[in-house]
Amino acid sequence: MSTLKNKIDFVALLSVSMANSNGDPTLGSSHFEPESKEFIQEWTNAIRNAGIKKINGRVVADESIFDTEGISLKWVYEDLGSYYGTGSYGTNVFDNMYALFISTGNSGTLPRILRSEPNVDIVFHNYLHAKSIAKDSSYIVGMPFVPERYLYGDVPANHNNYKLKGDIPEPALFLAQYLEKELNKEGITTGETKAITLSDNQDILLTDDTYSISLGAEQSGLTVQSITCVGIDLGKDLSNLDMSQIKGDLTKHGIKNVVVKGQKNGEKITVIAPVTIVTKRLMSGAEFKEAVYCSAEDGEKNKGAYYVIPGDLNVVNTGFTGAGWVQLGAAGFAGTIDGRGHKIVNVDLSYSLGLFNALKGAVIKNVEIEVAKMYTESANASVFGVCAQDSVFEKVTVTFKTAFTGAQCGILGGANQSENCTFRNITVNAQGSDIYRLFSAGDIIQKGKDKISGVVVNAKSVRYMYATTDLTASGFDVTVNADENL
Repeated sequence: MSTLKNKIDFVALLSVSMANSNGDPTLGSSHFEPESKEFIQEWTNAIRNAGIKKINGRVVADESIFDTEGISLKWVYEDLGSYYGTGSYGTNVFDNMYALFISTGNSGTLPRILRSEPNVDIVFHNYLHAKSIAKDSSYIVGMPFVPERYLYGDVPANHNNYKLKGDIPEPALFLAQYLEKELNKEGITTGETKAITLSDNQDILLTDDTYSISLGAEQSGLTVQSITCVGIDLGKDLSNLDMSQIKGDLTKHGIKNVVVKGQKNGEKITVIAPVTIVTKRLMSGAEFKEAVYCSAEDGEKNKGAYYVIPGDLNVVNTGFTGAGWVQLGAAGFAGTIDGRGHKIVNVDLSYSLGLFNALKGAVIKNVEIEVAKMYTESANASVFGVCAQDSVFEKVTVTFKTAFTGAQCGILGGANQSENCTFRNITVNAQGSDIYRLFSAGDIIQKGKDKISGVVVNAKSVRYMYATTDLTASGFDVTVNADENL
């Protein structure tokens, strides 16, 4: 198949397809639109029609007809990387040029990079400024064969899709990668991909101004081609991830994987980096209450949000009251609280139905709750709330700082009802106290008894597990250590 002097050869013995262009500058040129991009479809059709379904090696663009001096050594620095300073190589494509689209805000703000056309594997270092001007005064600067570009200067403010132009640093490599991507779309695989999963989890804190992750030793020598998380494009810069689509969507917060694809030492590589996308670190009682305390009108409050307690959290003088009764399943906190081994201290639940008031699809884990005062005389009160549905309580310790007797309240889950909830590795420290009911006043919890495991209670006594059912009759995996046996 040929386009002018461009041809594609199949080297069967090496399982490599080689594009040999003989220095032709017209391949994909905008001066031949609209036919300029038809060549890539013709090439993929030719490969598919030849019966090739897999290329065990790599696609290589042969540029050896010219040397590597694509640009003059006498050009000034500000021209290197610009659209008017593109080089001339043994392989050329798309005028050796790409368009870079940016979104600009108010004057004085940093523009946001949207995309490039065609999609080039370049790391952009953005030092642009939005300004109240009609025409940009900007530069895209970078060396040949180096997949990095620096953006300097001023661009017009308040544009949603402003276009800049720059040169493709290494047209031969770009063409080979471009053809590989098109072949992959057609189901024709190329090369072997090395997959690496990192062991350490990293936080991406969404209240920060910028977002980044490290790939450790795997980052050295890696040319990043794409970064994604939950199917969303995060750009190509590991030090400046584009989290704009994830930040406002709470359902995409929490423990996820960032998938980084690229090339290293001539090989395709995929690095999977476990991350925790943290909605917010809770630093005060007021922040905690605002995030989790739920009324009937709140619905599924902060559904999907992932909150972290970075150190022992003192909630003294925080009143967990005012929300009132919530019917089971009607509303509830629906995010995650990850205490990371820290405590919530000075919890005053006087006249409160619970820290959260209601839970629906929540996860409460890795935290110790120190209760200073408890609304023991109310059968609708517990440490957590009046009702809990589809929620997980894991590695939670509840410690009462003051002993109580004559109680009517519950302790774990929803005081009135808990439905389809998991209680795993829970400890209740209530030495000197007579616990009337460990779980709920209602009996729905009985249906989920298999989800109760590793619950340990240290107290003077525990009368009921739920309703008026004691431990033996309940069949719950609960261990009660009476004070006299401690």
